Amino acid sequence: MPFIFKAGKALNERKSEMRIQFKDAPAAQFMFDEKCPRNELVMRMQPNEAIYFKTNVKSPGFSGSPIQSELEINYNSRFFNNVTGASDINPEAYTRLILDVLRGRSAAFVREDELRRSWEIFTPLLHKIEAENIKPVVYKRGSRGPPEADVFIEEKSGYVRNKDYVFNDGNVQKKSSTKPPGSAAIGVYGLSVMGQNFALNIASHGFDVCVGNRSPSKVDATVKRAVSEGKLPLIGSSGIEDFVLKLTRPRKIILLVQAGKPVDDTIKALSKHLEKGDIIVDGGNEWYPNSIRRAESLEKSGILFCGMGLSGGEEGAREGPSLMFGGPREAYDELEDILTSCAAQVKDGPCVGYLGPTGSGNMVKMVHNGIEYGDMQLIAEVYDILKNVVALENDEMSKVFAEWNEGKLESYLIEITAAILSKKDDVTKKGHVIDYILDKAGSKGTGKWTVQEAAEVSVAAPTISGALDARYISSRKDERVQASKILSGPKEVPTVHNEKVRPQYYRKTCYLPFPYRITTHYSTLFTMTAY
Repeated sequence: MPFIFKAGKALNERKSEMRIQFKDAPAAQFMFDEKCPRNELVMRMQPNEAIYFKTNVKSPGFSGSPIQSELEINYNSRFFNNVTGASDINPEAYTRLILDVLRGRSAAFVREDELRRSWEIFTPLLHKIEAENIKPVVYKRGSRGPPEADVFIEEKSGYVRNKDYVFNDGNVQKKSSTKPPGSAAIGVYGLSVMGQNFALNIASHGFDVCVGNRSPSKVDATVKRAVSEGKLPLIGSSGIEDFVLKLTRPRKIILLVQAGKPVDDTIKALSKHLEKGDIIVDGGNEWYPNSIRRAESLEKSGILFCGMGLSGGEEGAREGPSLMFGGPREAYDELEDILTSCAAQVKDGPCVGYLGPTGSGNMVKMVHNGIEYGDMQLIAEVYDILKNVVALENDEMSKVFAEWNEGKLESYLIEITAAILSKKDDVTKKGHVIDYILDKAGSKGTGKWTVQEAAEVSVAAPTISGALDARYISSRKDERVQASKILSGPKEVPTVHNEKVRPQYYRKTCYLPFPYRITTHYSTLFTMTAY
């Protein structure tokens, strides 16, 4: 008889039980109109200690379909259903174990001969894993574990998992694809590309998500994507009230709407249906004083307001962003499991952290974006040197940036610059896309706020302010065109043609600004956050 032992960390449920599955009943095919699940005897230690026999009975009436039921002794529902005192509550297994230790009892502990026998089984297995360098199968936090385990167990032992059965803990519950009210662990309101992708990210890690938006079409589109991307646990809502009703308490809501007045309007509409202890997290690029103002306003009603920077763009929102959280600590503690699961994962752990009170997350994201302004301007100026001074072609420049991305300058911006420079134009079929892009850049405010705040605390941020000025100048395209007709400048720019000198020249000159940029940017961040 096969014996299966399955255990894991960060799974979708905390459970300790022994399950004995019986083979298919030979006569079942004659008794029922459809194939019925297997019978099982289950002894569960936690949660909700119980012994039950899961079996199949004929449904009432004229139907020949089987219904799953149980013969059970559930300690909670049988003996602790109407208790009022804490002393009458059925303690969990681990609590009882600690009590046994304090009382000096050893009945619940493994005997020495049992332990020795266990090691005789597992030691060869551990040696095999080490000798053959067997790599573990990675699974998503909050899932049942690796799907390969289910396939392996079924193929090797013949065990058939019943996905539809839910043990009756006193309240009759059956699994359904339609979630009942108050079933979603978190809500995401605002379904632009960032909001939609972040909602799908959370759902893909096993958390039930409810989404909402002013436009019903975006809700429908997100639900449809959730189905197409693997039937993710995501449901839609028909309006603000319906959105709130579908969330478990305390309600946890992430807003991803346009900064400014739209955030205020959304908070006003949501707060009418929220209660003390509910949480609102603004995940947009917002000026941190606005977050502080909103937190103070909602504090009167007991609603916890937080600001969270979300970095990584559209792809990062779906696959794993960097998250900068600022707000009440108790709010972060409620959200920590969700945020650590859906954040980008690196060798040091998930890219998320608690940064301090409301406003601190927005502050760090603001400076982060300001630093990015400087990085992008630096890349643009390096591109200008390589193109107009070193006289490299687009594909040559792409190779240079790709090479840099393999070394000390490795970063997302360097990586995508290499990709952009090599991209051919698929519209005209002539040349590269880069040569058709309008030299006119915009800005959304975070760079300006960073320069303003740096000035407020007397911190020099020349790289960021220079980058911001460059964006302002580039945005005034019409004026620059007119000015070019009046003002004259150099007609020719001398280029470097010596093949032996050229690579050494542009590498050294283009590397030079990066250490300076790092020093000035991070001194800006540290000084400003100190205030």
